[in-house]
Amino acid sequence: MNVILVKNNNNYDIIAEYTPRNPENLLVLNQAFESGLPVIGMAVVGDPSVVRQQKITATYGSTWDGTSFSGGKDSKALEATEEQLDSFDLYVFLSNNVVVGRIGILHENPQVEMYRMAFQSEVIIVKVPDHQNVYAGETYKWNGTEFLAPE
Repeated sequence: MNVILVKNNNNYDIIAEYTPRNPENLLVLNQAFESGLPVIGMAVVGDPSVVRQQKITATYGSTWDGTSFSGGKDSKALEATEEQLDSFDLYVFLSNNVVVGRIGILHENPQVEMYRMAFQSEVIIVKVPDHQNVYAGETYKWNGTEFLAPE
């Protein structure tokens, strides 16, 4: 199981479980974990015309250069209308500036505000150690390899 963590002082709040639906994308995420590099979250925000383009190009395997995404898988969003692209917020997860995870939150989703607030802080995805059980909505200390009681 993988979880999305949001930095909260010296602790992390778990906001959700995260597992890509496509097995190939799950493999990419697991390879990122195995590399030992962090998997950090980033909100795709800014000028609407730029954000629309980034929603199309921020695909698995694409590289973030600080201003845009390039490479990666083809996107179904190429065929999306502006209205469709404007109907959701996109959050990507990067390892070594390469997209290894994505989550789109529709604007009518009751969790949209939670995600917007969360991504104003440090957000990471981690793999939960097999011997631990953690749950969304709880707070823990994360030492890089396992969860500990919060401070």
